[in-house]
Amino acid sequence: MTFRLLTVFCLFIVAFTSLVAQPSTVDAPARPLRYRPDGDDFVIINGTKRFNRALYGTNTGFRVEAGDLPEFAMYMPRFGGNLHLGISNGKQCKWLKNFQTIEARYRAGSMIYTLRDSLLGKASLKVTLLALSLGEGMVLKVEADQKLINIQLVAAFGGATDKRFSREGDMNADPSDVFDLKPDNCVGNRFDISGHRFFLQYGNGNNVIPMTPSATGDKKQVMGIFPASASLRVGDAALINHPQQLLQSSVSDTPVLVATVPGVGIKPLFFQLKVPAVAADFHISDKQIPAVFQQSEADRARLASRIRVSTPDPYINTLGAALAVAADAIWEDSTYLHGAIGWRMRLNGWRGPYTADPLGWHDRAKGHFRSYARSQITEPAWGPSVPDPAKNLARQEEKLGNALFTSGYICRNPNGDIRPHHYDMNLVFIDALMRHFRWTGDTAFMREMWPVVVRHLDWEKRNFDADNDGLYDAYCCIWASDALQYSGGAVTHSSAYNYFANTMAAQIAKLIGEDGQRFALEAQKINEALRGRLWMPSVGHFTEYQEWMGEKPLHPSAALWTIYHALDSEPATPQMSWQASRYIETGLPRLFITSDTSRLVGDTRRLCDYYVHATTNWQPYDWSINNVVMAENLHAALAHWQAGRSETAFDLWKATLLDAMYLGGSPANFVQLSALDASRGEMYRDFADEVGMTARSLVEGLFGFRPDALCGVLNVMPGLPDGWNHAALQTPDLSFNYQRNGSVDRYELSQHLPQTLKWRIHLKARGDKVVRITVNGRPANYTLCNLEVFHAQVVVEAEAAEHLVVEAEWGGDALRAQPQEVKVALGDDFSLDEVVKVSDPQQLLKEIWVDQKSNIHGKISGELGHRTLFARVKQGDFMWWMPVPVEVVQPVEVLVLASHNDGMSLQLTNYFNHPVTVDVWVNHRLVHANVTLQQRDTSPLFIVEATLLMPGDNLIEVRRCGSDVSLGSGRFVSALMLKSTTPQTTIDLSGVFNARITDIFQQEYLTPRWPHPTLQLPKHGVGNWCYPNIHPVIDDSGLREKAKLGNRVVSPSGVMLATPSAAEVPNVAFASLWDNYPDSISVVLQGKGRHLYLMMAGSTNPMQSRMVNGTVTVRYADGSGEVLPLVNPDNWCPIEQDYFHDGKAFEITQPAPVRLHLKTGWMGSHFDGHNAIKGYSNRIIDGGAAVLLDMPIHPDKMLESLTIRATTSDVIIGLMAATVVE
Repeated sequence: MTFRLLTVFCLFIVAFTSLVAQPSTVDAPARPLRYRPDGDDFVIINGTKRFNRALYGTNTGFRVEAGDLPEFAMYMPRFGGNLHLGISNGKQCKWLKNFQTIEARYRAGSMIYTLRDSLLGKASLKVTLLALSLGEGMVLKVEADQKLINIQLVAAFGGATDKRFSREGDMNADPSDVFDLKPDNCVGNRFDISGHRFFLQYGNGNNVIPMTPSATGDKKQVMGIFPASASLRVGDAALINHPQQLLQSSVSDTPVLVATVPGVGIKPLFFQLKVPAVAADFHISDKQIPAVFQQSEADRARLASRIRVSTPDPYINTLGAALAVAADAIWEDSTYLHGAIGWRMRLNGWRGPYTADPLGWHDRAKGHFRSYARSQITEPAWGPSVPDPAKNLARQEEKLGNALFTSGYICRNPNGDIRPHHYDMNLVFIDALMRHFRWTGDTAFMREMWPVVVRHLDWEKRNFDADNDGLYDAYCCIWASDALQYSGGAVTHSSAYNYFANTMAAQIAKLIGEDGQRFALEAQKINEALRGRLWMPSVGHFTEYQEWMGEKPLHPSAALWTIYHALDSEPATPQMSWQASRYIETGLPRLFITSDTSRLVGDTRRLCDYYVHATTNWQPYDWSINNVVMAENLHAALAHWQAGRSETAFDLWKATLLDAMYLGGSPANFVQLSALDASRGEMYRDFADEVGMTARSLVEGLFGFRPDALCGVLNVMPGLPDGWNHAALQTPDLSFNYQRNGSVDRYELSQHLPQTLKWRIHLKARGDKVVRITVNGRPANYTLCNLEVFHAQVVVEAEAAEHLVVEAEWGGDALRAQPQEVKVALGDDFSLDEVVKVSDPQQLLKEIWVDQKSNIHGKISGELGHRTLFARVKQGDFMWWMPVPVEVVQPVEVLVLASHNDGMSLQLTNYFNHPVTVDVWVNHRLVHANVTLQQRDTSPLFIVEATLLMPGDNLIEVRRCGSDVSLGSGRFVSALMLKSTTPQTTIDLSGVFNARITDIFQQEYLTPRWPHPTLQLPKHGVGNWCYPNIHPVIDDSGLREKAKLGNRVVSPSGVMLATPSAAEVPNVAFASLWDNYPDSISVVLQGKGRHLYLMMAGSTNPMQSRMVNGTVTVRYADGSGEVLPLVNPDNWCPIEQDYFHDGKAFEITQPAPVRLHLKTGWMGSHFDGHNAIKGYSNRIIDGGAAVLLDMPIHPDKMLESLTIRATTSDVIIGLMAATVVE
């Protein structure tokens, strides 16, 4: 008997379904909540990090480095020295950073330390640090809560090198010790001491303001002013870690300034370190330093108070001041920068300029746009497309006059610095400009910038929609650009950008008397193409892109940027937006921010319940392809708000802020990369994209201010969590104050925009009856919004006014709740109670009918996975579209359990709402008939004996009893060894071999290639546009050596694979859409068999991830067949490397296939000896590797042929061996 029914308890279960697995909280790292909020402050006690919080005083590259510990450094922006503070009682000396209790408090723009130690007795010390606001330097205030007897303050300063660090000393991008006071750094430092003042000369620069007419040499300079009671001398920096000895040390080759200051107590002591900028700086008295401190503090407080946030959530209330300071730090007259620290450079993109308008810096926005308008190329009008031969054709040659660098291109540097660069930052620059117009309605500036806009739109069309189909290629035009190469494809995010730009240009043209008809027509064409070709209606989201080669397949696994750009640029209908927003949750990896189960103050959720998203699930990894990025998640949260999903938006938004600002390595940090990023980890501080998207998501998302000055309207669409009873926002332009009192919602709103706009306020109802709505105490002009909305809503219209008060009183019954997602079986009955009608854009239901009670019925159809339909609901005064989320599953789910005595055990779950009787088949053999499964029930365990299984992949099918109708399927990968007596037939492939496997990257793939500017695969078939000249070596000497005995190798499971051993003999049949090879290759098969085993090798890239790269098709003599899709990363691997798997962003749901290392002959599924190609991959296989695949075939059918086919661009599919096992 080959099949037995058992009831047992199994500890190890693996579910094989078609759905994407999502990590759970148990997969999350054990990260503590490092910082806690206290008012506006971020506080940590006994933190361990140094130089992890930058303080900015002026809008230059200067900054002060501070951190959890009170040790400080200056960056000029080159290293300008380190300052230690300590306490001495004459017998013992200790640096403050080593005190027993250190409370560090980041108050936006300053650090405040409260310190306690046995050296102080019961007293405490307070140190306040500021960057100077009127110069480049730092100022400190030191005070105690009581007078300290026989206690001196100790200071040590030095180690300035004038050295520029690789990434400006940014967090985790440069070594953590670059700001340390190292003795070697002190060599060459020269101190001139005059009483309680000193001058440090260092480095080899020449920007020194001499104290006297005599030159000070090629040195940079720092001036220090300490309290008048201070004693200054020079000591030996070699003793910096022994402060008591340092106080007694003498001058050496490694000098450091040492100071002692008596009189520590309630009266503050002030210290200043400054870069002298003018001669007057040399005459500043210590008596002036308190005023300098007060001025810097006043300027800091004024900046920090620019943005104020007040909510029931203390983790959000800190945001306003932190955002204002960081937003100021990324501005340097007259443009925004790429980052405040690392990558502090001028770029016309990415999203840093978004900061300006939501935070009221309209003058800065205008300055930024004007500066870069001067750097737009105006001639020639066009040029040739010239892929750069030095870059193996992967990108355009950077030469003025080539197609990319013609009229319309905006260069990376402002103010007329015309030079080519490898980014299309035009798109985001123009996007920010258009949004600026929505904020200001400044028609004079529109006229000024109109030629810039027209040249840009013409340039985009000329270069990236050369075939005039309304869809645009994407040439490095978003933050995540590195390694993105669409090879002339039709791309969602760039097309969406161009839709918005053309739409806005048409509107602007009407306002300024220009002809915008062609832009309106172009916007219409783009929108129709986006919806018609790039929207996938059956799954409810946009595709990443459509390839232009071959059968033009869609890349179905869209990236995060694809969804949020599509929603932000407004080409989608509201229902499309809702569906696409949901895809972010269900289709992209979730990374829980911590495993900490504690509950947050003011929150009903646990810390571990919060998650963020990776940007994609693509493999293999290249930089910017699959990362965990703060700005990307903030932009996604904004997209959720734009789609009308406020609760989802807020959860993602808060998770992102918690991850970056509270759990991360720097308080209040606008971090570029999260600590959850598997490839690079946490990196960079106060990055411009993050600041810009925080500004937009706070103002436009959470508080819902979305001005449209072109139409004269200020839209207010609050996105507050339902549970909040108050919230307030204050910016220079806007104020929002919401209070809930029972059934009454009160909104006090103000605007101080460049133009006073009419009000359009969207209020979410809290009852199904409107009792009253008033504006400034009078009955309001409002409408019940019954169109494309997803909750009961009222829209209040009011005339233009700077201030108004809106009150809404709700009555009646509680509104119908949004249904939670349920699992439904494909083909099962489904009903919706009391709905007016159904909108079913995904064709989720068929055979729809309505009963007498207005209940709608139908059968579940369409794709498996997370799906949505919309039910028209009427309740009380309101009518709205209620989204109904479901997860469509196989009617019978197959749970394949751990192997049992070389066999397997399985369990069946019936998701039908009724009993069903099924037959179970394994590898096309009926193993059990008439199994009855109760509704929504799970069967006992079944044992399948090993005699029914084959080594490798085994197919389990559940069919409706007595029929071929499939109700579910699963896979089981068996580690069985093939018996030596099992008949095997190796297929002779020598007649179709057309290359040696080592040739794969040793030739040029030149045709077909897109004839217009694009980013594409290098001509030798490997790498990307950022790394176009890498050359992984493929060496099959080990395979050929292993095949010398009989021209065959034996797999770990005992399958013979025929392959030639002679070095020059071809050993692979390549198929590809490149003209180098045919797109398919077939061989004749004969006889019958149970299983087909394959040795294959070829290429794949991130741009072909999560899609079918090729197929293996077995045809039978009766015309039927079997198809094995080759999918990256499930079973199709790049020859040069292995995939990375972490179960999170880099999730591979299928068992890892066996790989055969070509250079050594090693075979296995798990390998740890990878090499690296810097910048490209850390998982390189020396010599490359083939992959061993297999597929069940029907044992009763005569075989006819075997065909391999390439289906996607850039990919090469190679067949090296095939064996049929009977």
